[in-house]
Amino acid sequence: MKWFKHFSDSLDDPFIQELMDNFGHQGYVAWFGILEIIAKENGAKLTGNLEISPVYLKRKLRISSAKLQQIFEFCSGKVGEKLEKSSTKPKLLFNFSKEKWVFSVPKLLELKDNYIKDLQVAGKKPSHHKEEEEEEEKNNKKRFSILFEVLWGEYPNKDGRKKAMAHFNASVETEQDSIDIKVALDNYKNHLKDNSWKPPKSGSTWFNNWRDWISWQEPKQNGNQPKEGDKRWHQREWEIFQDGQWEHDSNRAVL
Repeated sequence: MKWFKHFSDSLDDPFIQELMDNFGHQGYVAWFGILEIIAKENGAKLTGNLEISPVYLKRKLRISSAKLQQIFEFCSGKVGEKLEKSSTKPKLLFNFSKEKWVFSVPKLLELKDNYIKDLQVAGKKPSHHKEEEEEEEKNNKKRFSILFEVLWGEYPNKDGRKKAMAHFNASVETEQDSIDIKVALDNYKNHLKDNSWKPPKSGSTWFNNWRDWISWQEPKQNGNQPKEGDKRWHQREWEIFQDGQWEHDSNRAVL
């Protein structure tokens, strides 16, 4: 991709304002810098995904790796102790190791240049489309593979990776799926945080039923139920949790 849209009022965007409030000009440079790098590396086959060395990013953006990691975690919705959580939705998926950083920015697909967009509107294909279709299929597999690695890195129970990946491959096939599963995982992690006594499901189980958590909302507790600190609460809630039965009862909690 040769270029992407950069709106003239970007500085007024609430996300950009929060980014600069927390990180100054470095936040602005890091955000638009990573968009440019992903667009360049993706080329004509824009996926919004990238695996890259943090050493390269440090040199390219002139910002320390530690600061870049902090900025990108903020962009992904993760915040440190000294930072306030962003009031806007996460802008990217970010996972990292010492040697490799992995990014996924679905939003970048909405900012594609006119050449690619016009072809899609007209139902046409670029030249050598057969080869490009094969390349696109290959890139899609790689893109969703990267997405799985990012999500798996965030999931709290690493049991059942092979089956989890199989469930992921069978259920995540579109850009909307990739957005929905991230929302579902955030909802599930918040659920575990609010119910800290619950052990997380195995990875294979959760990735088989992740759609259940897309629109999840924590139910309100009934006034006649045992208190959360009561031992009976924990035992009964865990039984209900295992059975998958979420119903009202004078002696049970509502999940």
